[in-house]
Amino acid sequence: MELFRDSRAVRNAFTLMAGKVENSMCQGGRPLLTAFITILKGGQYTASNILNNIYFETDDDVVFGNIGLSSYKDQTTSSEKVTVTYPLDIEAKLLENRIVWLIDDIKDSGLTLFTAKQYVTEMCPSAIVKIAVLVCKPDAHNPKLPPCDPDVVGFYYTGEDFLIGCGLGYGEKFRGVRQLLTVKDGEEI
Repeated sequence: MELFRDSRAVRNAFTLMAGKVENSMCQGGRPLLTAFITILKGGQYTASNILNNIYFETDDDVVFGNIGLSSYKDQTTSSEKVTVTYPLDIEAKLLENRIVWLIDDIKDSGLTLFTAKQYVTEMCPSAIVKIAVLVCKPDAHNPKLPPCDPDVVGFYYTGEDFLIGCGLGYGEKFRGVRQLLTVKDGEEI
């Protein structure tokens, strides 16, 4: 394993990401209706760190939800199939006319984020869906999928290695590591 980003760089990235998300929540000095949907499980770490850095005017303007989607299982490559492990836990009417932030740990092939965005858009066409991820691997995007570029990104990674830490796990391990580490293909974890 090799260090990609240390804990200080990760903390700084979360602060910057939170500022960008928070700026999207106002227009002309007025708060906009916003929803945050965390993509479980990896997105929990990213969402908690972003949301802890945002000042919310009132509770009336914000809705929180979760959806569990997985395409990795216990592997270092995507299975090319998204499995719903936890259905979205908020009603469509709560997303109407809101900016809906999908928050996840990583965008690599784009399959999970594309699936989540399509799900929310079909469920609530009036929602404006945005995406925030800690890490984006632009070179890993599956060309068979339409573009699904994140609106807010902490780091870009152009290598081919698997990443762990900060919510990114292998199986259920390493999600709580406070830095981002790379793991070479075939490397013993």
